[in-house]
Amino acid sequence: MTDFFGRSSTQTNKPDKTVQKEALLNAIRAEISLATAQELISKTSEKCYAKCVPKPGTSLASSEESTL
Repeated sequence: MTDFFGRSSTQTNKPDKTVQKEALLNAIRAEISLATAQELISKTSEKCYAKCVPKPGTSLASSEESTL
């Protein structure tokens, strides 16, 4: 059986500090993964927008509208 953090019951017998450290490291890894994914999405969006709308103006051309 696993606990909230996905550890097996044999791992939950470790000292509290070790368990807390593992939980903190897992949370940090999750935050880093999230930040990396957000950065990738942002960069991809910027590149796609730059290719789709090469000359920004007050209105979009029909080709620009179709790609958005």
